[in-house]
Amino acid sequence: MFEFLKILKIILFKNEIIFINSPLQFLNYIEYENKFFLKKKIFKKKYILFGFSYYEKEYETAKYLLKLLKIKNISILKLQNNIPKLLFITIIKLRGKMFNYKFLIIGDYNSFLSKELYKYSREVVMVDDGTNSLNFQKLFNLDKKKLTIFSMFEKSVFNHNKFIKNRFIYLKSFLKKQILKDHIIILGSADVEKKLVKFEKYLKILKEIKNEYKKKILYFPHPK
Repeated sequence: MFEFLKILKIILFKNEIIFINSPLQFLNYIEYENKFFLKKKIFKKKYILFGFSYYEKEYETAKYLLKLLKIKNISILKLQNNIPKLLFITIIKLRGKMFNYKFLIIGDYNSFLSKELYKYSREVVMVDDGTNSLNFQKLFNLDKKKLTIFSMFEKSVFNHNKFIKNRFIYLKSFLKKQILKDHIIILGSADVEKKLVKFEKYLKILKEIKNEYKKKILYFPHPK
């Protein structure tokens, strides 16, 4: 009940909404905050709404990362099992029609909830985790004028004017010693599970990388 009341208070009365769906989106959000706020010692309490994910482990991982990074002025609120999805959507629409959210941070634009929040927000920052880069030109049909993209990928991938490069400066600050090895690391995505890419195509891409680079390749699959 306590979590429900907190979530209700945020979506009804707050002008800033932070809505993410995965641990990597969380890390990208932390990088964005550190670049513009945390570094400047602004310690206003912030609440992250963690999307309706059926993968409990992803939420727990995000909570663990928050603890690991020793960030005390940010809390993560899980939506799943704490507020009915239909009620959440209804409140967003009612609030949005009365007056828009001033500022929105989302992890991706693929989910229905992200799109609803996007429609009712005046300014949006997308902390891209790689999911958005796959179909940005083809599928992104929301108002781009109010969007800023914060991504580890190059600006040319999105062809969007308002772009900030994510160089993971904050995470790199934790490295005491950096050892560079002559191999390739691939972080797997869940795009097959999300039905954004067919398995055959995904496998083909991995094989092309393997054939192109004659080096040791480490592949880390997505938690999904």
